[in-house]
Amino acid sequence: MALLEDGVVVELGVEHRSDQSVLHGIYRGRVQRVVPSTQAAFLDIGLHRNAFLQIDQIPRGTVDVWREEGRTPDAEKGGAANGSGESSLRIENMLRAGQPVLVQVVREPLGPKGYKVSCDLNLQGRFFDFRPLASTGIITSRATAGPREQLRIAALVERRSTLKGEWVARSTAEQRDEETLAADITRLEADWVEVRKESLSGPPACLRADVPMVFRYIRDVLSSGFSVIRVDSETLYGRMVNFIRQFLPGMEHKVRLYSRNYPILEEYGVEVAFEQAARRRVRLPSGGSIIIDQTEALVAVDVNTGSFTGDTGERDETNTVTNLEAAVETARQLRLRGLGGIIVIDFIDMKEGRNRDRVFRTLQAELRRDPAFTRVAPPESRAGLVIVTRKRERPSLESALLASCPACRGSGRVRSLGAVCQDVLVRAQKKSAEFTSGLVVRASPSVASALRRSAVLSEIRTVVAGPVTIEEAPALPEPQFELVTGTTAPADADPRSGAPQEFMADPAIPEASLESA
Repeated sequence: MALLEDGVVVELGVEHRSDQSVLHGIYRGRVQRVVPSTQAAFLDIGLHRNAFLQIDQIPRGTVDVWREEGRTPDAEKGGAANGSGESSLRIENMLRAGQPVLVQVVREPLGPKGYKVSCDLNLQGRFFDFRPLASTGIITSRATAGPREQLRIAALVERRSTLKGEWVARSTAEQRDEETLAADITRLEADWVEVRKESLSGPPACLRADVPMVFRYIRDVLSSGFSVIRVDSETLYGRMVNFIRQFLPGMEHKVRLYSRNYPILEEYGVEVAFEQAARRRVRLPSGGSIIIDQTEALVAVDVNTGSFTGDTGERDETNTVTNLEAAVETARQLRLRGLGGIIVIDFIDMKEGRNRDRVFRTLQAELRRDPAFTRVAPPESRAGLVIVTRKRERPSLESALLASCPACRGSGRVRSLGAVCQDVLVRAQKKSAEFTSGLVVRASPSVASALRRSAVLSEIRTVVAGPVTIEEAPALPEPQFELVTGTTAPADADPRSGAPQEFMADPAIPEASLESA
């Protein structure tokens, strides 16, 4: 799916039909391990990776519920269960291995990091968010129609809600009649009662999944500002109309079935946006470009003038024009690619302070259009470095569009042929005792050719007691190789060598990984 503003693609989403919606889902988890040194715990929530729970994600209201139920270690010991001392605030006094815990996924896996979960549960409806374990019990409102409307909604919640917790009214609740809002409150309370009923018995499992991506956008984003929603699936069209009729009555006419015999994503320029989102370099209208590199720690954005020389010949003016275009495009790309965390933008140096201010204000204005929470730190100096933080919940679009290169394992670079040849020698030396009956080096074509020409081959033959042969293996990605023992000579091989019997090594994988494997 794609979100277009003024005909420009600003957000992209990919969700496979077979994928389970994990983010914001509520899970019955079981504590696997408590780590006092980091004040965190690892939980099994029934998914392919364990979840990570930090102590600051356990609100005091949740701890009080656990203590009432006698489910905390300090409650079993007595004394500390009813106290409010420092010891009761440590995670080892709240959780123990094997304890069932009700959690909500607040971040999907990002690289090597697993699921991040919270005990501060938040059930999302169309008009309200309900936090049943919030300790304050206050009613807040995000309605923007003025104090009178906020008071009306708060009074309505107080009359109609029957459970403890915190209710947060969304802007969609403004000017809604009492019965419509009350129905949302009743629906959320019924969901919570059902979740609580299943929370403590049974294996780790999902108790309440978030809605699929398309319906999540309709629930959270759709407003009167939208002109049309186009969909090319009759089945999905019917489901969307019914969903909007239930949650946003009167707006179902905005959904239109696209029936042309031409790809809908091509028609609206979305395929081009997908291709652009997979590239490292993004061209700017003037001829400059921005380079986007995503790392585990941060996202780096570098701005280049490229072929742009400007009209006035003034270097500072040329740099300013490029930087202004880069500020607009960078804000769009962050939203388009779903990038988050720390973003460092390296704008081109500008001498004039007023020009730096123009670029900074432009970046701020563009980021304000982003529904995700962003914060911009002013540039520290004329060097042009600007640091942006953007809230990240889901993996970036890159994880859905790109896969790691089988040759370099995602590093973007592969070892030189000389280094690989030397690696063959080192591995042959380490495992020489296993090659008494012979050694066969099965390698990708370029590595095999380099080995035959290299002086390393004669050194390998001096450290291996048996015969040595080189075999080309076109199926292996460049520049990988395997070392296997040889027992009988193949028909097309060197008569001094034998046939491969056992897989030994792959130089494209770090040595530590090989040993553990």
